[in-house]
Amino acid sequence: VRRSNLVADTLRQLSTSHHDEFKKPLK
Repeated sequence: VRRSNLVADTLRQLSTSHHDEFKKPLK
């Protein structure tokens, strides 16, 4: 697994988590 792939995956997971956290308080 390339480092770029790992970083991209981590960023994706973080983005998803942040979106969920932001959506909860917004609702």
